Amino acid sequence: MLNARSLMNKLDMFKLTVHKYNPDIIGITESWCTSVISDAELQLTDYDLFRCDRKSDNRGGGVLLYVKSELKPIEVQLTSSFVDYTCCKVGNLTIVTCY
Repeated sequence: MLNARSLMNKLDMFKLTVHKYNPDIIGITESWCTSVISDAELQLTDYDLFRCDRKSDNRGGGVLLYVKSELKPIEVQLTSSFVDYTCCKVGNLTIVTCY
């Protein structure tokens, strides 16, 4: 879990950290990502990416969820009062990143 406060300016360090520790699941809040940032820019090798960008024009917000592809995550939609959230299922486990 990481509160990034803008992932794009930390992307190289983030990728090095992921490579070193090789976690199965990574949740990121305050990604500050917008629709102008493509999934390809955020993609990590061997991970499926789920994202929810901040909908308003305000700076901040946004969440990302990375799950190892070998776990075969499936994106699911939940009814939630959280502004920014994304979730997936791995088997019977529901994984949620919310802000």
